[in-house]
Amino acid sequence: MIPCAIELTIPAREDMLLIARMALSGVCVRCGFSLDAVEDARIAADEACYCLMHQCEPAASLRMTCRWDDTRLSIAFASVRECGESSVPSAELDPDRSDESGQLGESDQAALARSILETLVTSAKLSVGAFGVYSIQMEIDYKTNAANAPPDRDG
Repeated sequence: MIPCAIELTIPAREDMLLIARMALSGVCVRCGFSLDAVEDARIAADEACYCLMHQCEPAASLRMTCRWDDTRLSIAFASVRECGESSVPSAELDPDRSDESGQLGESDQAALARSILETLVTSAKLSVGAFGVYSIQMEIDYKTNAANAPPDRDG
């Protein structure tokens, strides 16, 4: 299979997430995923998008990048904020922050999102900056599930 990539940017609104899920589903089908694996990828996309949309600085848009080859599918989601993407080191965050309503602090939200994602994909990495989680990288290794072996066709 020839390595391929797509990139999609959508407004950071719940009613637009269907577009990202459908595009990712198409990529998964192209990679030869089973129906269960396609659904896991769609759920992971939802979780990643919801995580990025619900940070202390709202996202204006979400960018999804998918790259695939003979061994894995890599999926990256990034939030684009009105103030630009945050890349301030997470050391500036207070890891023990939580408000009086019992809401989880940002580090707890990131850990929860990572835990959920890791049940759905081979690996997940969340990048956290001054405004919360700003990007999520996920990988699905075809060897993890034999049903996900890519088909023998180019492109």
